[in-house]
Amino acid sequence: MNRLILIGNGFDLAHGMKTSFKDFIAHYIAKTLNNASKAGDQKQRFFTTRRHIPQNIPIENALSIFEQLKTQREIISISLFFNSITTDIKNKNWVDIESVYFSFLSAHLTNKTFIKALNLELDYLKTSLIEYLTEEENKINSIYGQGNKLANCFIEEIYKDEIVTTRLNKDKKPDFYHILNFNYTNTAERYKDILINKGIHKDQIDVNYIHGSLDSTNGEPIFGFGDELDKKFKTFEELNNNDLFKHIKSFGYLQNKNYYNLIRFIDGFGDFQVQIYGHSCGLTDRTLLNKIFEHEGCKSIKIFYYEKEGENDFTERTHEIYRHFENKDVLREKIVHFKLSKPMPQDMEVDRTQSF
Repeated sequence: MNRLILIGNGFDLAHGMKTSFKDFIAHYIAKTLNNASKAGDQKQRFFTTRRHIPQNIPIENALSIFEQLKTQREIISISLFFNSITTDIKNKNWVDIESVYFSFLSAHLTNKTFIKALNLELDYLKTSLIEYLTEEENKINSIYGQGNKLANCFIEEIYKDEIVTTRLNKDKKPDFYHILNFNYTNTAERYKDILINKGIHKDQIDVNYIHGSLDSTNGEPIFGFGDELDKKFKTFEELNNNDLFKHIKSFGYLQNKNYYNLIRFIDGFGDFQVQIYGHSCGLTDRTLLNKIFEHEGCKSIKIFYYEKEGENDFTERTHEIYRHFENKDVLREKIVHFKLSKPMPQDMEVDRTQSF
């Protein structure tokens, strides 16, 4: 019995990194508006401003100031795509840029000019995101290894009570660990040495940057949409426009060995338990998650949920995972119930070059 560890953005957040799309957009707006006010420029990549916009806008106030500028008509024009992103943040306090992209893509399928322009916008946003995340990654010097709470969760035993579709005679340590990193940052990579220091042999651990890495040494970053089970996606195949596939994740997976390494693990290494840390399990990764969750070798799915002030998101995570199963009976057999689950440790001991 092996362990497949899914790492999402909440994992980086637990280490004090400001890596959410909301953080990124706030940083982008503050940087863009401040540069524009100094240069007296009006036309930016996603919006056009008047010349007398405020100067020295702090990042923590950038989103609210931007909304004020829109209502005060200091933002003369704004792209539909970027406006939808900032509106989502205003209304929900978060945004999934990849889902916003797919919504626009599916709503303008026959407009080739619009699709080309939308792809260019996402290309530019992707480049800006990589620059931003690289700055965040460089703030981390080290993660303290001994006694690390997350590492202890990684190597805990697979408990026999967590498995119902096959029989374990007793609790056991996993034979192999495959860390499937959905982030572009190297935070998960640092845990390989921590696990080795805790007695796990290096040949038992593999870190897979399924969406690539910031420096591209583990594949070019893959950014886009990954739900080929969506009914709207089926119409893509009927249209003679390859631009519709430019930012679909499955085609990114074909550019390197990362997807193949995942398949080799789940097909060739035996049964496995899935652990989920900080991954929302949203529809942007539905194709891949469906492949994992409904795989015959997947015997258990254990959610390490987010908990704060007595509230937790366990039920919300199960709702998201539900959407990835076509066989709902299998879903109920595999998800470890709440009483056997636990919250994901937060506020890791991290050495930073500067405080956040």
